[in-house]
Amino acid sequence: MPLALAVEIAPEASVTESQVSDSQSVRMHLREQTRPAHERAEAAVMRALNRCSKDSYVRYLERVFGLYSPLEAKLLAVPAYTERVTDFAQRRKVPWLLDDLRHFGRGVRSLPLCTTLPDLTHTHAVLGTAYVFEGATLGGPVLLGALAFEPAPAPARGGTFLSGYGPSTAERWRGFTRVLDQAVTNTSELTRLVHGARQAFAVFEDWIAAS
Repeated sequence: MPLALAVEIAPEASVTESQVSDSQSVRMHLREQTRPAHERAEAAVMRALNRCSKDSYVRYLERVFGLYSPLEAKLLAVPAYTERVTDFAQRRKVPWLLDDLRHFGRGVRSLPLCTTLPDLTHTHAVLGTAYVFEGATLGGPVLLGALAFEPAPAPARGGTFLSGYGPSTAERWRGFTRVLDQAVTNTSELTRLVHGARQAFAVFEDWIAAS
């Protein structure tokens, strides 16, 4: 199944230049304008992952690795990401996935990798993409807690990726949203941020759905 980057554009809620300076308004606008894409991506995960099956969980981790590995490499090569998200080295997700897959005795050399990735040409598209994957990390512990097979995955025991940053997960999220607040100063930048996030959600949805 080809990965579709064409994202359905919903009518944008009105945001004034004065509201762009309000960090809460920026985040609320971003959340609302990406809600349909977010819900489709979550639905793809629920269809792909049988929470009662270890084999299904491992296949899900493999599929996620196939997307995160090339995407993380692409993000780390973009100054718009590394210069703004200054703790980027602590935000890498691929080592977590490798740790989990090793726990289950799985290698990655033969895994398919996603070749159609979000467009990272513009700074705010980059940050929109990062918003999607940082948000996924924020929600990871919820998904981890919903797994219903034994032994239950946990950090260093097959659940490192979904555990996210552990006790620091909420603070890492707040730190990332501060980056967004500082980066968005006008409605044009906000539009690019929304578009980048929608693209990233669409890529995630299509890649997971094709598993």
